[in-house]
Amino acid sequence: GQHAGECDGGLFGPGSVTWRVLGEPVMWIGGLRAMYLQALHPRVMRATWQNTAFAQPGQAWGRFARTVEFVRVRTYGTAEQVERAGRRVRTVHASLTGTDADGSVIRLNEPELLLWVHCGEIASYADVAGRCGMGLSPAELDEFVAEQRRSAAVVGLDPAGVPASMAELAAYFEWMR
Repeated sequence: GQHAGECDGGLFGPGSVTWRVLGEPVMWIGGLRAMYLQALHPRVMRATWQNTAFAQPGQAWGRFARTVEFVRVRTYGTAEQVERAGRRVRTVHASLTGTDADGSVIRLNEPELLLWVHCGEIASYADVAGRCGMGLSPAELDEFVAEQRRSAAVVGLDPAGVPASMAELAAYFEWMR
């Protein structure tokens, strides 16, 4: 457990660009942007649609609320809280599948799909952070993207294969297009 005066900054800690960026109230716009961008991947959207009753507002909002809470814990939680939340997400993703248009199985924990969702989220936060007047330098935006490889690891990605700068994120999206 924690002792008085001991600080467990979890994945990032108070000196991180991540805490600075995600502490901005305007980042809810980044979260909405992320969901729209993530939905542009046909297999991600198909599998998500098949595993969430979007037609039932309670289920759709419940999923949204769980995602917001996961991002909060991943960002500000202790190492133990982050590990517990990550284990829960990895377990859920490992148990869910969808069916693609050609009849093939879509696994929600496929690295390609996890990477798309990660990059959509992080690019959205970085884009909003760069445009909203926070005064972040290009180096700080790169640092934010690099820090977020730790978030990628939480959902089961190998951080070495995850974009670590704004330029690498841009190159990833260009390749995906």
